[in-house]
Amino acid sequence: MRRAVAAGLLAAAIALGAPGPSAAGASPKKRIAVLDLVTEGMSRDVHAQFEATIEEQLRKLGYEVVSHTATVEAISKRDDLFDGCTFGPCVKAIGRALGVERLLDVRAAAEGASYTFVVSMVGAADGAPLAQVVTNCGVCTVVEALGKMGASVTALEGQTVPMRVPDTAPIVTVQPERRSKLLPILLTVGGLAIAGSGVAVVAETDTKEPGWVSIGGGGTLFLTGLVMLIAGD
Repeated sequence: MRRAVAAGLLAAAIALGAPGPSAAGASPKKRIAVLDLVTEGMSRDVHAQFEATIEEQLRKLGYEVVSHTATVEAISKRDDLFDGCTFGPCVKAIGRALGVERLLDVRAAAEGASYTFVVSMVGAADGAPLAQVVTNCGVCTVVEALGKMGASVTALEGQTVPMRVPDTAPIVTVQPERRSKLLPILLTVGGLAIAGSGVAVVAETDTKEPGWVSIGGGGTLFLTGLVMLIAGD
């Protein structure tokens, strides 16, 4: 009799759509926000294509994505969140506001048919870098450059700082004797921008720590780019 009752209850639960062991134990998707997407030397249309490619690739990796547009809008509505913050304590506040575990910072520059990418993943818990990919596409069509960007995003998973995406034909066809100055220029300009945002934070807010972190990080990037420019001449 008891077995019959138990069997009946189980059948009723299945009929009502009660979650089974696999459904109950399913883990939620990881959440990531595209914190910054800076493109230089590209049209708005190409910028939009890069943004769509990045978000699509993140979804393929299993992330629930907060788009760059949604991230910028959320930051603009909060006085305690700072635009231009890409690492350190200020990222922790952004991560909490967006409800994400990770954030993505993307810098891309184009000079004619040559592209350079710096893609960084930052942990929202402490604002520390988790992984970074620095790569270039020497002579590329836009479609090939988009493919290279997608590969850069994929390469972030399971990597540690720093690493480079191996060049794979036919996307990269850089002549050995030619050294592109895009990367050092990108680092120099980006460093100045980050340091400048830090100065603004220190000057305009009572909370100084995020500003000093940005100034220090931006200064490091600026000096790195400057040294690379001098060494390449």
